[in-house]
Amino acid sequence: MTDDSIDTWKHGPLLRAVVTSLQERGVTFDLDEESTSVRFLVHLPRAAYRILLFVDEERELAVCHVYFPVKAPMELRMLACETISRANFGLMIGAFEMDFQDGEIRFRTGVDVEGGTLTPTMADSLVKVGLAMCERYYEAFMHVFFSGGSPEDAIAVADSL
Repeated sequence: MTDDSIDTWKHGPLLRAVVTSLQERGVTFDLDEESTSVRFLVHLPRAAYRILLFVDEERELAVCHVYFPVKAPMELRMLACETISRANFGLMIGAFEMDFQDGEIRFRTGVDVEGGTLTPTMADSLVKVGLAMCERYYEAFMHVFFSGGSPEDAIAVADSL
């Protein structure tokens, strides 16, 4: 289902906030069949990122995954873990994570709105933080994966920007 066919009032308040946020910004997205997540693509200066923003209306949770455009090569996954750990250490919101099986890297943000309200601005922030962190650390991951750089040096450079 695409965004032009969504009647947001048929969905829960969390999904309505997410959809409203995206529609206000003119983002084209796909809604999954269960009406629990939206997917879209964002092109930024360093890369294009796939986004999955999903909600659990019953548990009152909203989570955003921003998928890094490059997977960690098998032989470098331990170095990828070190790079991720060094990047995550100073972050106040969200975290990078990696699937050891295939090397997929993503940045995760989320919010528990139990007893509160998810606003479109809050939904937008989930996405913006993930995108900002992927852009900030893009060169660090590329340096480790393709230039033989050390995670320590790569993250030090990214953190100094």
